[in-house]
Amino acid sequence: MLVEDYNPYEDPDVLAGDYPMLPVEPMAERNALYDWDYPEMRRNYGEPLQEEWWKYHENRVTPNTNFRVTRGYMYRCQLAWLITILISVYLTEGSAGIPKVTQPVLDQQLVTDGVTHYTFDVPE
Repeated sequence: MLVEDYNPYEDPDVLAGDYPMLPVEPMAERNALYDWDYPEMRRNYGEPLQEEWWKYHENRVTPNTNFRVTRGYMYRCQLAWLITILISVYLTEGSAGIPKVTQPVLDQQLVTDGVTHYTFDVPE
């Protein structure tokens, strides 16, 4: 590392001492086809490591610094899905002219006045 590139941590709560502040570069986002010295770790011999490099292994956290789409596009897609779901619920609840689909059920068979369906009296 060159002296000009050395930049220590500003925050004393990091407890990194004089270790240089390096950018986060997860293994999953490094070029897999490059001829690495340690291909399973995707790093070269003598390469300085970020302070918490153990967090950014390929089988752990990847902070996704290179998204395929922008966040605005993600939010617009989410809003479009929400509107689609709300419209479909409104259309299928029966008040928009489309009949509500329900399971047909017969009326409850209750006791009617004057008709004895069952009794505990002993027949004569």
